Amino acid sequence: MRDEGTGLFNIAKKLNEQGILTKSGSKWHPFTVRRMLSNTAYIGLTYFGKTSGSKKIKLVSRDEKDWKLLPDVTPPIVDEELFLRVQEKIKRSREIHAALPHREYLLTGHIVCAECGSPVVGACLSRKHRYYHCRSTSPTAVKGKTCNARYIRADYIEEAVWRNIREVLENPEVIVAEIKRQANEQSKQSLQELYSNKEIARLERKVRNYEKQERQLISLLGHSEVTKDFVLDEINRLKNDCQTDEAELQRIKETKDRLSHIADAEIKLNEFCQRVRQNLDNATIQDKRLALEALDIRVTASTQSIDIKGIIPVEFPTLPSSTDVTTIAQTSA
Repeated sequence: MRDEGTGLFNIAKKLNEQGILTKSGSKWHPFTVRRMLSNTAYIGLTYFGKTSGSKKIKLVSRDEKDWKLLPDVTPPIVDEELFLRVQEKIKRSREIHAALPHREYLLTGHIVCAECGSPVVGACLSRKHRYYHCRSTSPTAVKGKTCNARYIRADYIEEAVWRNIREVLENPEVIVAEIKRQANEQSKQSLQELYSNKEIARLERKVRNYEKQERQLISLLGHSEVTKDFVLDEINRLKNDCQTDEAELQRIKETKDRLSHIADAEIKLNEFCQRVRQNLDNATIQDKRLALEALDIRVTASTQSIDIKGIIPVEFPTLPSSTDVTTIAQTSA
């Protein structure tokens, strides 16, 4: 299909429409298709050592010179000439996409749809009109369109958000004071011993030990003096204890992350103020994104309203009902 010109998206979509599942029983994504098309095992070349680590920790890709070819391990099921032809088409497709003009979108990663809560992403129409649209307004290879939100003019919403954020940034002393207040409040709510690295390490050791205890219990099934019901009951008890400790561990880590995030926000904000406070009129998009990160800005937008929230409680005005921030050009959507 790829050799005949069918794109990755349409290949995945067709497989899903036909009810064909992946080996894990899930639906197909374009990335999965591309990964399979590039897998040399299908032409009989199997390599060992392409990654290091584990799925539980982290898989890291290794340099190609460290791979080891395992001869005659996998029988080839795809013609090598066909395989190489497809690799060339994949390469050309990447080069074409890389050559397209790149547009920057200030709010990427900071904006969601007011209609459905899905992430909002930037796109460019006719290579000149920038706009934002809800990701759920476009069908994917896995599911169809689920949102009817209209496209939003990028220049208008970016200018509106930055104008309001700038008013806050012109008084950084207020922001820093609020960040410190939140940090002190978080510290009072949590016991220092509970959220120490020592406590986290203790719980992590305890969670890892459950697997060892479970294996020991399973090994007892071969002994006549131990009943099967006893072993199963003990295994269920272990699993319940493990789930409780995992939940507690997650809660502790999240609290530590919140404290760390608040401290990090103060550092980022000070860095931003030192760089561009005196010249907000000429702030670059990188400067503005640094400010969004520092203030942990989250924008909920539609064509009628823009709601802005951040690490400090600041009220931002809602757009008048007559305001139209939809894209100025006709779109295929």
